[in-house]
Amino acid sequence: MLRSMHGLLLGCVVIAGPALADSPAAPQAASKAAPEAAVHAASPAANSAALPAGCDTFSWNVSAELALFAQPGTAIAAGADAKQAPTVQVGHLYAVGLVEQAKVNFAHTPGKTRLADGAHGGLLAIRLTAAGKYRVTIDKPSWVDVTDTGALVNSNQFQGRPTCPLIHKSVEYTLPAGKLLLIQLSGETSQTVRLAVTPVP
Repeated sequence: MLRSMHGLLLGCVVIAGPALADSPAAPQAASKAAPEAAVHAASPAANSAALPAGCDTFSWNVSAELALFAQPGTAIAAGADAKQAPTVQVGHLYAVGLVEQAKVNFAHTPGKTRLADGAHGGLLAIRLTAAGKYRVTIDKPSWVDVTDTGALVNSNQFQGRPTCPLIHKSVEYTLPAGKLLLIQLSGETSQTVRLAVTPVP
């Protein structure tokens, strides 16, 4: 889907996130190369009988993401601007504390404006050691954007399963290595979001 569609379902590169339906082409809400690729390689089959109800209908292999989201996440506070954005690593789960969206200075206007009153958001930074396709997965219907030097990065595709208790949506992007990218979260009613960045298997 296009970037403008992902936020219903569910930085400096900004990642834009899609809605909660599958999308084959949706623009949108650092570890070493070997460990990044190993995140999925060591994961069990996606359609395992052990998957929680509602999480077994993804057409992607999301076993690595489900395994991460079944664990406690590292608590971090999202930044109110790019300078304050904490750096996240590939293959780790984070419990991200958000700030009042009115106080956030986004690197780029969010791809979709949602819940202007009372919404929460924030910025995270990531620098990849290997270029390739990556997923940004969250447990809430927040809007997700990724920015690269202030420009929004279009998503390739996304999937959303609001009935899954672990993962609400996952957005895929093709991202460069060595650049400081920003992940923007916006339009969230709650004050925390669990988030992980993983390589596409």
